Amino acid sequence: MSIALVSARKMLLTAHTPALISCLWLGLGLLLVTACSDKSSAPTPLVKEALRQKATAFYQALYSSDQTAVDRYVDAAYTEHQIGSDFTLAGLKAYAQGRREGTATNPLIIHRTLVQNNLVGLHIEEQIRPDSSVARIALLRFNNNGKIVEHWAAVQGQPRRRANPNTMFDGAAVNYQSAIGVRGRDAVVAADLQAFNNHDTLVVRQSRALTYTQHNPSLADGVDAFIQLLLRLKSLGAKVTRTNYQKLAEGDFVMTLSNSQSPPASDVIVFDILRLDEAGKAIEHWDVLQPINGVDKSKVF
Repeated sequence: MSIALVSARKMLLTAHTPALISCLWLGLGLLLVTACSDKSSAPTPLVKEALRQKATAFYQALYSSDQTAVDRYVDAAYTEHQIGSDFTLAGLKAYAQGRREGTATNPLIIHRTLVQNNLVGLHIEEQIRPDSSVARIALLRFNNNGKIVEHWAAVQGQPRRRANPNTMFDGAAVNYQSAIGVRGRDAVVAADLQAFNNHDTLVVRQSRALTYTQHNPSLADGVDAFIQLLLRLKSLGAKVTRTNYQKLAEGDFVMTLSNSQSPPASDVIVFDILRLDEAGKAIEHWDVLQPINGVDKSKVF
């Protein structure tokens, strides 16, 4: 039995010819040293595709019946951040095998991938049954030798009843020809922090497009639903503290990893994915939220 891993980029990996795949692997080591050692330097398209391929292959091996290939992708100094993994690579393997035992015939579908410098983000659907899916967002950091040195992830079940007509996976694909994500990344991250930490509804209207598509199953489409959430939190006296730990962008997309706290009831990992329009405003949003439940946050982030 094997788990199919399908890329939403029209089967990017299988569409490449063997010669091109070989070229990606042969050129990866040298190009990573020159393109990823300086964070201000953007990796070349060849490096980006090699990192994208490695991140995808790592997940394919992780959720396969034979995990022996997993080790080839990771560095000896690997750090694991996923809850439920015992914060070790061995624990992550055991977690994946445990998930796989009940879903071995169901695929993991990678809907979106983002690459920025040495970071790769994956938006993943784990199909439990034909009518039941789990959303995952994963983030991997590579070193200059093309090995994975850090892995963060969060998981959230997709409820059958949703406040909008969208799933946690459908929607626009990444437009890799655009550069608006990189240009607008810092501004949209700052706007989100301002919105949550200060219940700032004005910044929501300033940072969102009028036609705002929502994939969070608890919120309706449109800017007003987001604003009503902030107003409700404010009326309840709920002080939200959101801290951003990682952010990356590619094409017209931005991905962030944050911690959102609202004592005493809420302390969660938050992965957000935002699609930006040409004005730099968020026009579509996906997220995955997972409670931390008292786990040592220094290991999670």
